[in-house]
Amino acid sequence: MKAMGSDVIKLMFRWVPVAVLAAVVVAVPRPATAGGPPPSEGTSGVDLVEGTHATRGIVQAIDAHAMVIARSRSRGSMTFTLTPSTFREERVVVGSAVSVRYREKDTHHVAVAIALERVRIEAQRAP
Repeated sequence: MKAMGSDVIKLMFRWVPVAVLAAVVVAVPRPATAGGPPPSEGTSGVDLVEGTHATRGIVQAIDAHAMVIARSRSRGSMTFTLTPSTFREERVVVGSAVSVRYREKDTHHVAVAIALERVRIEAQRAP
C-alpha cells in the first residue's frame, strides 16, 4: 500500500506542473496575428501599413491630388498620388524639403505621410 501511494505522488509531481502550464498558456491573451482583418485606407493616414516605403526630396510640383519630388544624387524624380487620408505634417509648398512615406498600389506611389525635413529647415534659418 505504501508503494502505491508514492507512485501516485510521483505522478502528481510530474503532471500537475504540466497541467498548470497548459492552463496558463490557454488563459493568457495573445496579440492579434496576421489572420486579422485587412488594414483599411485609414482615417489618419499615419498607420504604418506593411509594405510602406520612404524617400526624401525637394518638392517640384504639388496640388490636391499629386506631388512630384526631385531626389538627390541623380536618382530622378518621383510622382506621388495624394489622397484625403494622406497625413501632411505642415503646409507643403514647392521648394520644401520633405520626407515621404508611401505604398505602392498597382503602378502608382500613394503617399501615406508627408513630413517637412526639420534639419534642413533649421539650417536655412540659421545665419
